[in-house]
Amino acid sequence: MVINFKKCIAQLTLNCPLLPNAQNNLGGKRPMTQKFLATSLRIFQRFWETGAVKDRERPGRPSEITEEKVDEVHDVCESELQLCVRAVGTACSIPRTTAHRIMTEYLSLKPYKVQFVQQIYEEDLQDRVDMCQTMISML
Repeated sequence: MVINFKKCIAQLTLNCPLLPNAQNNLGGKRPMTQKFLATSLRIFQRFWETGAVKDRERPGRPSEITEEKVDEVHDVCESELQLCVRAVGTACSIPRTTAHRIMTEYLSLKPYKVQFVQQIYEEDLQDRVDMCQTMISML
C-alpha cells in the first residue's frame, strides 16, 4: 500500500477545524498547527517504513571515543586529581575537546571550584544581630 503523505497533509490542513486560522480552539487550548501535523505524519511515515520511530542511521564521521580512551582518561583523572582538561588531553594523546567530552558526558565529572567561606567567630554574633535589626528597621 502506497501512501502519499503530502496529499494527507494537504487534506488534513484543509479539513481540520483545529488549525490556527479556524475559530474553534478547544476552549483555550492550543490548536494543532501545520508543523504539528507534518511532524506527526513524518513519524507515522518512519514507523510505516521501518517499524520503529527511532531516528535512522545517518552517514557521517564515526565517533573517536572508544571504551579504551574512556578508561584511559578515567585512570589519568584518578591518578592526578588536579589536572586540567588540556593536561588530560596531552597525557592521553587526544584532542582537548575529546578529553572534555569524555570527562563531562561519559565520566560525569564536573569542574571543581574552590569557595572560600568567611569564618564566623563567637564574639561577632552580637554585632551581626545588631546589624540585622538595623536593616530590618530600615525596611
